[in-house]
Amino acid sequence: MSASNPKIESVIENTFVEAIHKLTSDDAVTMISDLYIQADPESGELQIKAENCRFTMTARN
Repeated sequence: MSASNPKIESVIENTFVEAIHKLTSDDAVTMISDLYIQADPESGELQIKAENCRFTMTARN
């Protein structure tokens, strides 16, 4: 495993924070039970999907 890259870690952290904020800002969503994460190492794309609502967020490196 390679050493951590602070820029990549920051992008991932910000993506999670923004996704959770968007999910919880909707009054209809009262609970998040599952988040599904899919990473594409070739493109650097990270997708976050929530099972209990229609939400997909994509971040690119």
